[in-house]
Amino acid sequence: MQFPFITVVSAAQYSESEQSQIQHNQGSGLWPFYCSGGSGGSSTSAAFDKDGRMTVNITSKANVPVVIGCIVLAAAAYLGHEEQASKLLTRQFYG
Repeated sequence: MQFPFITVVSAAQYSESEQSQIQHNQGSGLWPFYCSGGSGGSSTSAAFDKDGRMTVNITSKANVPVVIGCIVLAAAAYLGHEEQASKLLTRQFYG
């Protein structure tokens, strides 16, 4: 017996192209979370609202663990943090 186990709602808005990629890849366990496609006792599905926000539902058989952990940053935000850290360290040690 499977039941809704975890629901994750994203605040990010995905373009139609990104939504299509996510829908296409979800059966392969590539996105949004890795799952074995049901053969291991759990499965994942993703849906989008009218604004492009994603809701992910993970179902699992009783007593099958589901492990989730992530930190998500856009590339620009990640690189921006690196740039800020570099400038701070440069000022602190050389300026």
